[in-house]
Amino acid sequence: MSRNIIFVCDHLHGGGAERINIEIARKFLKNGFKVSFILLDGSKFGFEDLEKFDIYDLNIKFKGSLFREKGKKICPSKIEYIKKIEQDLHPELIIFSFAFAYWLKKYFSSSNKWLWVHSELTFFNARKRSSNIFSYLNEIRRIYIEKKCFYRIFNNEKILVVNTDLINFYCEYSNPKEIHFLPNGVNVENIDVVEIKRKEFAIIYVGRLSEEKRIDVAINAFIDSNIEGVMAIVGDGPLKNDLMNFVRNKGLEDKVLFLGWRNDPENFIKKSHMLVLTSRTEGYGLVVSEAICLGIPVVAYNTSSGVEYQLSVGELNKGLVKLNDYSDLVYKLKSVYADPYKITAQDKNRLSLENTFLRLIDITGID
Repeated sequence: MSRNIIFVCDHLHGGGAERINIEIARKFLKNGFKVSFILLDGSKFGFEDLEKFDIYDLNIKFKGSLFREKGKKICPSKIEYIKKIEQDLHPELIIFSFAFAYWLKKYFSSSNKWLWVHSELTFFNARKRSSNIFSYLNEIRRIYIEKKCFYRIFNNEKILVVNTDLINFYCEYSNPKEIHFLPNGVNVENIDVVEIKRKEFAIIYVGRLSEEKRIDVAINAFIDSNIEGVMAIVGDGPLKNDLMNFVRNKGLEDKVLFLGWRNDPENFIKKSHMLVLTSRTEGYGLVVSEAICLGIPVVAYNTSSGVEYQLSVGELNKGLVKLNDYSDLVYKLKSVYADPYKITAQDKNRLSLENTFLRLIDITGID
């Protein structure tokens, strides 16, 4: 009789949260389990080699905010379909992952079900969410509703989070049955980069080009550090044109290169002397672990306990920058470039997917 694991996810279109779920699912396969994905939207896939998984498409389109019940009802036939899948598979573990999938938890009867939170889903601070007194009053009303909904979703549930800050947050605004820190990990077995004969980039940023990533800060720090060579920016997003204009207006087209979205960012990281991360918020920042596992030093703002966890051991701490300390950022870019810190095999193993998988097995009680 097969031993079954179920992942309940929004979709598998592509992205970091989806990828870590697939990587962990493959670990379960290698350990003799059968793995199924139940997707709200299974219309398209951004990953290859999914044929070993059983994939169920619910074709559910939830509307509105995650923390509003409006737009979250599903028809009775789909509820029965979900219950039949669980009854047929009799899973030893169910993992609900990234956002709207959490709304389906009430339709599953298994006692070993976990809500895996991959990022900072929300914050209840009206001042940060408003620009004037009128929007402030409106945000107070919205936050009141969202807090009640947040509590209903996470109350008395088993929760996995990617940094220890979130443990305090979820305990404050809900009443989890259990909550554990589960760091994301890098599948070092799949890191198969091309041979690099020389470094092409002094520094690299990899990720979404959006406001919270503060890529303009990274660009300015690179320029102010007077490091020779060029900076590469790998990724796409809503601020791409604004950032390109920002670079153009500074006359830095030859110093800052926009390489767009790439399917093999690891090869570009490997071609760089170091990676930079200057986000305002970052649940974990898996790209930090990816760079370390490739042997590339990272300089990053200490934006969360997830980032701190990755850079808190041994010489890796030389790349950890006090949040929003721009002078320290510039200093550490210069010092790490001039004298890269040592990355050990123990550092890489600690940040590996194998470590994540073993911790998940231990937490969830799967033998």
